[in-house]
Amino acid sequence: MAERGQMSSAWIQYTLEREAELSEICVKLASWRTTSYPIEVFVDGNKVWSGVTPRSLGYVTLKFDPVKGRNVMVRLTGTSSQEDAFGGITEVDPTVNLDLFSNSADPNAKGS
Repeated sequence: MAERGQMSSAWIQYTLEREAELSEICVKLASWRTTSYPIEVFVDGNKVWSGVTPRSLGYVTLKFDPVKGRNVMVRLTGTSSQEDAFGGITEVDPTVNLDLFSNSADPNAKGS
């Protein structure tokens, strides 16, 4: 949910079936490769984590001191920031020849 339609105040709450001891949450956020989010995590209304999520290549685990509770809330505390944390590197298929300078007809071509 977002207050007054502002994404910078969006939050989500989970209610567990029963009380459990929690020491981390694992999340996958939108645009996880290029975006970091300022968030707070609460367990039964007590803040257990606060900070900016790291950019990653997948899921992010946020660790905190163990606490027992049933209700977990994740809340944005501001606007996200965008920057490619991996310098534009993308996944590459190692079986594909990416040497655009090589001459496939010349068996001695090494590319450049």
